[in-house]
Amino acid sequence: MGPGKEQATPEVQRLEVLIVGSCVSRDTFVFLDPDHFHLRDYIARQSLVSGFGPVAMPLVATAQLTSPFQKRMVEGDAVSDLPRRVEAAAREVDLLLWDVVDERLGVHVHEDGGITTDTVESRTQRGTSEETVAPPGTRHVAFGSDEHFALFEAALPAWRAVLERTGLLERTVLVAPPWAAREVEGGATPPSFGLSADEGNALFRRYLAAARDQVGVRTLGQELASDPDEVPEQESGYWVHSLSAHQWGPAPFHYDDATYLVLALAIAAAAREWCHPSGWDGAGSPTRVPSALERDPALRYGIEPSAALTLTASGELSVELTAPPLKAWAFHLYRDGERVATTTWGRTSEVTFATQGPGIYRCRAILLPVAGDRLIVVSAPVRVT
Repeated sequence: MGPGKEQATPEVQRLEVLIVGSCVSRDTFVFLDPDHFHLRDYIARQSLVSGFGPVAMPLVATAQLTSPFQKRMVEGDAVSDLPRRVEAAAREVDLLLWDVVDERLGVHVHEDGGITTDTVESRTQRGTSEETVAPPGTRHVAFGSDEHFALFEAALPAWRAVLERTGLLERTVLVAPPWAAREVEGGATPPSFGLSADEGNALFRRYLAAARDQVGVRTLGQELASDPDEVPEQESGYWVHSLSAHQWGPAPFHYDDATYLVLALAIAAAAREWCHPSGWDGAGSPTRVPSALERDPALRYGIEPSAALTLTASGELSVELTAPPLKAWAFHLYRDGERVATTTWGRTSEVTFATQGPGIYRCRAILLPVAGDRLIVVSAPVRVT
């Protein structure tokens, strides 16, 4: 990477991960160590029924959405871009995490036969009463109904075909913990859009069975219990808990740290078995507990990026980047206005450069955001005599 040197251990192979699903997989992912795992892409708000169904106009006024992520997901669902995005990312993906929680609100069938996923964004804009669940010109097909299950089951062969064609079938994990009946604080979890943990678990049972049977992927989480009363005292076992103070709010599928760690450890074990990543032995744990900043979008997206350049006691120049979550970044070191050193694209926030003689030094950090155009931040000058 040129004269700069990264703090991350270079021999540790970092696996590229694609997530197809909901916050269950996404929130579990942040419990995987970033030196071992990198999120390549995240496809959410898209039922398999919609992803492999006819395209349709979105039912959400995307111009009213303040989140670029939400807008991309709603628009992607409308054009059924799931297969295309998986195929586009597949060559650079080592592991695919899949969950089916985004099936829970059902789908809308439009007059022309097009299908869109019912989402939180859609319900927020329309309301959730019986009169507003199905907008004019559409028919709502509820999750758990025989019709919805038939549509889901019919999409599974097409989903398996995509995974086979891209070589991802043997590296796909179905993340399927039960919904938590109790919060870690002791109370019962509130229902999600009228669906309790017990009801959700009962309805999902045949969906998960069909996914396992027809797609043939490893399933993680179903060995867990949704309630401590389900675990016999004479047997060792773990039951999932919800967290009332979860960053997304209380829900049966918004878990506590201990639950996410159990899932993350299982994912890491599967990755080690299938991908045989180099450098993992002796490189520290592939799981961790994330900071509040890493898990809380309200905090992390409020950070203004900055680069701090300092002269170390050993006479080297150290640059440290502070920024919200990014795809990648690179550092360019300048002396008296001339570029003298660069790094490759990476995700290590602190890099050390050797000085190139006396002069005025600045560091320019080039940032690749998760969405949007690249950004540039420049450090304050440092004089080297």
